[in-house]
Amino acid sequence: MKVFLTAALIAFVCATTQAFTDKETHEMFCSIPDPLAARWIDCIIKDAPESISKITGIIFECVDKYWEVTGPGDSILGVICYPEIVEDPNVKDCVEEKGKDLPHPSTEELQSMEEKIGPCFASAK
Repeated sequence: MKVFLTAALIAFVCATTQAFTDKETHEMFCSIPDPLAARWIDCIIKDAPESISKITGIIFECVDKYWEVTGPGDSILGVICYPEIVEDPNVKDCVEEKGKDLPHPSTEELQSMEEKIGPCFASAK
């Protein structure tokens, strides 16, 4: 378990310092065991701004409808790391339909989410 946490910490540091390409960072993130990554995502999206909460709710609703997921973090993990989920036409159509009228999150909202990455890594609950 410590090995995975150490690897995740390295991936986090590399991602925030942009030491690796986006593809390499993606591969590192998707190498973290699913339960840990989902818990980390759940922590990050907990108490998110309204626009982001709506987006994560739609992703969870649409992914959960067609795939077996354990919660919002797991559904977002699926969309990030599993091409068969993000490329599923049913999921795509559902997300596009339900999300078509949603506004884009503001820079401040996105920044508030970025600020939760480090603390959530240290204490994902």
